[in-house]
Amino acid sequence: MRNFIPCTALLMMMTTAAWAQPKVALEPKKPRSVSYQAVLDCEPKLDDHRLTTRVDLGILKNRMDDVYVTQRSLLMQRVVDFRERSGELRRLRLENKPEKGISKFTAQWRTVLPEGDTVSWEDPSLKEQPTLKDVHLVIAKGVIERDESLIDDFKLTGVKLRSKKDLQRFLELRLEHEDGSRLLLCEEKKDLGTICTCTKK
Repeated sequence: MRNFIPCTALLMMMTTAAWAQPKVALEPKKPRSVSYQAVLDCEPKLDDHRLTTRVDLGILKNRMDDVYVTQRSLLMQRVVDFRERSGELRRLRLENKPEKGISKFTAQWRTVLPEGDTVSWEDPSLKEQPTLKDVHLVIAKGVIERDESLIDDFKLTGVKLRSKKDLQRFLELRLEHEDGSRLLLCEEKKDLGTICTCTKK
């Protein structure tokens, strides 16, 4: 004689088995920082989960280069403080004023005094319009204490990226469309971290 299980009992058994299944906790979504939201508002293609809670300018620079291919780069400015063996602290300020796409550098050579003021560094070997090779020959004789540069990357799609960096990290990124439609500016602020703003027309 067959044993029949009432439908109500069978339903209760199925319900109990369903409740007995281990619950899988859903991982909460990380909140977006205000700066990351500004990045996405201007440039959705730069989306990267590593930037969600804190915008790292090094990672962001790599994403910009991946999305917008660089056609050519120009060093626009460089400021170097270097200490000679004599103990003197020297400062070089290099400015680039390109003519017809060709770099043309002018240099200011200064001596930094202990109180922070600077005076002209007079030396016959120093050139007012040096090549980068000339510059490297001079600063290679000392120990670099500060080195900040401003570089323009011209992209294939009518976009220009200006980056400011020191020896170790990026300090500022400025991504601008030539038609003026969008401008993304990200800056490293002391005690505040990275602040990004988006401007649209």
